Amino acid sequence: MLALLPVGTFAQMSQLQHDCSNLPRIPANSVRSARDLQFVSDMFGNKMVALHNLRLFGEDLSGLNLANLCFEGGDFEKTVWSNTHASNLIFHDADLNRSRWNGFKGENLFFHGSQLEWADFSHGQFRRAHFRYTTIEGLDARYADLSSGSFAGNWLSSLSHARFDHADLSGFHFECGMTGEDICGQYSENISFRDTNLTGAVLDMASMADRDFASARLNSTSMPLYVISEMRRAVVEGPINLISPPWSAIDRQGDLASVNPDQFDHLRTYLNPQYVHETAPSFDCLLAKTVAEYFICKPDYSGFPQLAYEDVELARAYKAASYRNPAILGTQKAWLKLRDECLILYTHESERLGCFRERYEARTDQLWLSVKGELNLPVGEKMLFVGVAEDFNDSFLERDLFSSLAVMIARNSESYVVLEALPNGRLIARGLTVGGNAHMGSISSPEEGLMYHSESGCYVAQTGHSGGKGQTLYPIIRITGDALTPQPRCEGISKPEHNDWIMTGARASFRRMRQLPLSTQQIDDLLDGQFPG
Repeated sequence: MLALLPVGTFAQMSQLQHDCSNLPRIPANSVRSARDLQFVSDMFGNKMVALHNLRLFGEDLSGLNLANLCFEGGDFEKTVWSNTHASNLIFHDADLNRSRWNGFKGENLFFHGSQLEWADFSHGQFRRAHFRYTTIEGLDARYADLSSGSFAGNWLSSLSHARFDHADLSGFHFECGMTGEDICGQYSENISFRDTNLTGAVLDMASMADRDFASARLNSTSMPLYVISEMRRAVVEGPINLISPPWSAIDRQGDLASVNPDQFDHLRTYLNPQYVHETAPSFDCLLAKTVAEYFICKPDYSGFPQLAYEDVELARAYKAASYRNPAILGTQKAWLKLRDECLILYTHESERLGCFRERYEARTDQLWLSVKGELNLPVGEKMLFVGVAEDFNDSFLERDLFSSLAVMIARNSESYVVLEALPNGRLIARGLTVGGNAHMGSISSPEEGLMYHSESGCYVAQTGHSGGKGQTLYPIIRITGDALTPQPRCEGISKPEHNDWIMTGARASFRRMRQLPLSTQQIDDLLDGQFPG
């Protein structure tokens, strides 16, 4: 005879969410109606029982008082749970699509591997409700109480069109987007958290989802950096905790970093949306006077000035070059005339744009080469460059807040490269990048290190004897100011298709990175255990 398990603690309920096979099982044919279900719940009282593959399609279950039931499989599509009272319910692989729970009052609910597409939770009470790998596409949870619950999703867990407007999500933990690209995170669209209470919530989400947090209330809310750019219209009522995303290239470790509302406001102001590096050129487009300036400021498909990125990059290079050589000013005036010739040489918009970009790129490279990108790094010292820092406006990178959050910024990056100087004057480079579906790439260097190539300003890996017929140079990185470019285009060096030191793939690649203001000791602490052996 099977022993009946007591309900016990919430922790014990959690252990049952994956498997109810050890519970006493009620035959499916003995429960065919709401009345039968109520009878089973009353009969076993505080003992947990399993019900396998119930077929209650469209059944009206409203007004019932249920407890301690584990539903394995089963068809509950279009069932009605309005004004039902329930606690300690587990739904494992159950079909609950288009079910209605208006006015439901319950707690300690588990939905594991189930379907809740277009279900109606509005005005219901679901305290400590936990959703694991459950699809909630189209869920209407407006004005619902989902406090102290959680949602853990994977590639199949769509949240598209879900509505949490005016809901209580205090203490709720979202773990959604185990990599930078999956259905749960990046490709779920039109999700609304308008006027939602997110006090104490954890938004451990992937980037670039279509989410609306207008008037959402934040206080002791935890989130990774990428989510901050979505919080431009949220109401910050208290401190915000910064955490690492699940797909960070650097192992998740250490304490949270906390910022006050003013600091958070700076973050959401200066952190650009991902993949949008610059939203304005180096000058004010409202003060544009020349035809060339108007052309630079012309909006592209995203609504931003079409040559903002190129112009800001040139301004950075010019600032560094003119600091070392004031005579650069004269050559810059000559280059501006050369740039403006693009408007005379070409009449088609696309040709003019291509000409501008080519001349911007050539001039930027020329200016950086005049600065000499060879590092003067003492032997044994290290520098850390990360991809996420590239998403901040330049003005933020100069702020004290950037320095104080450098470690947390590193833990929020999908890619990094650490450099170390060797006694022979060369550099050791090691790095990692994480892409969609957990694809990974890496950067390394020969045992003797990377050699500085003075003609191009690049650091290269060398095979064969120097100057000999068998010598081959492989561009690995280029350093321009505080930026590091992997796999750079290097003047005078043909770029081989493959090498042994940069490994990338269809979903994992390196982008340009910015240096973090961290000491060698801080870098060692941050990367402790990152490179086994």
